[in-house]
Amino acid sequence: MEIFKYQEVKILQQPFDPPLTRDEISSLFPQIEEITPLTTGGEGSIFTGINNHQKVALKFYGPNRVEKRVELEVDKLKRVSCPFIVSLVDYGKITLRQKDCLFIITNFIQGRTLVDINASKELLTSKEVAHLIRCIGTAIHHLWNLGVVHCDITPKNIIKKNDKNYVLIDLGIAKHIDTVTITEPGIIFGTMGYIAPEQIKGRRNLTLRADFYSLGIVSYQCLTGYHPFNYQQELMLKNKVPLLPESVRVNKSLEELIYIMCNPIAYKRPSSFKEIMQFLEGVL
Repeated sequence: MEIFKYQEVKILQQPFDPPLTRDEISSLFPQIEEITPLTTGGEGSIFTGINNHQKVALKFYGPNRVEKRVELEVDKLKRVSCPFIVSLVDYGKITLRQKDCLFIITNFIQGRTLVDINASKELLTSKEVAHLIRCIGTAIHHLWNLGVVHCDITPKNIIKKNDKNYVLIDLGIAKHIDTVTITEPGIIFGTMGYIAPEQIKGRRNLTLRADFYSLGIVSYQCLTGYHPFNYQQELMLKNKVPLLPESVRVNKSLEELIYIMCNPIAYKRPSSFKEIMQFLEGVL
């Protein structure tokens, strides 16, 4: 995840340096077996483990993490009920390296991220992309009903499960429209190449259309194997995505939907998940 600050890109520093170890986590959670490091980044460190015969993911936020944002993430995960959004198992505060740190535990999703799929040069078929849009569009719809814009719909936050369904993970930078802002003015959270134009401009009245835009970019990439703007965020402010190449076999209704979802003008995108499903009726 990157931070955009007035045209300047800043990468979040690692919250734990050196990285957290398995022994550190095991001593704090003796009831969880087979604890294994998974990944670390600007948001925190993630481990996997077995809790009551269920595989879980443990996410530990750095000591400088904004506590209010984590509380909001937990609140939304507790309230949301959607098969295409990761589910909450436990949460709380612990002491790591003599500093208070927050953690959340969610169910572990068996499958592959779209990052892994894209890296392997695999292209999704027209029907697979339609199913991707249906799954993640449903997740966006459920979050919007709770007053949440995810703000980071990217390949790294979408997992294709072994049962072929797609699941949205990590609400860490979601914008909660029912609360006052907790972000410093002038700073935009998001991942370069997937941020909606109105989001990068710092507009506070974001809607689910911002998430639909990001999902459209992800869908385009899954069909073609490349990013439509080569991750150049500045090109996405006013330009429409290039036409899909003739070599990509895609249902015309799905093709039209992707172009509409990726429109740089927010009000010209679908206004609801119901509108999206009208395009997908003949594809799924």
